[in-house]
Amino acid sequence: MRPRSVRPGWYPLLLVGVLLGLSASVAASVLAPTHVNQATNQYAAGSDGINGYSAATISVTTVPVGVTTCTSGTKTISTIGGSTNLVFSSATGGTSCTAGDYAEEFSIGYSVLLVTTQTNTFGVTTKVGGGLLGTNSEIVVVGTGLPLPFSATVHIFIDYGSTLPPAGGVSVLDLVIQ
Repeated sequence: MRPRSVRPGWYPLLLVGVLLGLSASVAASVLAPTHVNQATNQYAAGSDGINGYSAATISVTTVPVGVTTCTSGTKTISTIGGSTNLVFSSATGGTSCTAGDYAEEFSIGYSVLLVTTQTNTFGVTTKVGGGLLGTNSEIVVVGTGLPLPFSATVHIFIDYGSTLPPAGGVSVLDLVIQ
């Protein structure tokens, strides 16, 4: 029996296959890696059915200019609306928040046609890598005292204690509004 050989009709197809493989590897070699800034195992935000809050957005940022301590006490949003900033430490009960530190920011809008006042608690739970969960909360009062349309934005910054992102990544980041 004679050994099988590649028939001449297959040579052009073989050549096309080799050239396609080479061009794909050349294209792959010029692609740049994309670095993801947030290692998310669990990020969530919810308003627990509270009236007026929209879906939250989240972004990587820094603690705003002028911040020297974490937010404490009750925050009241102006009677004409506007916005307010809450700045939490990533550690439970942490009071060290500093402008320029690495932060994750939740932004959440509030808008209702008629509200007198509404008091809500914003609670944040976060964890760096495999570390301990940190929890902090703040009371926010929105509204005018009169039944009027009202809109505002609440910015919640979570300070991770350094200008650099946490070495272990942020593995949990939850916002609950009650």
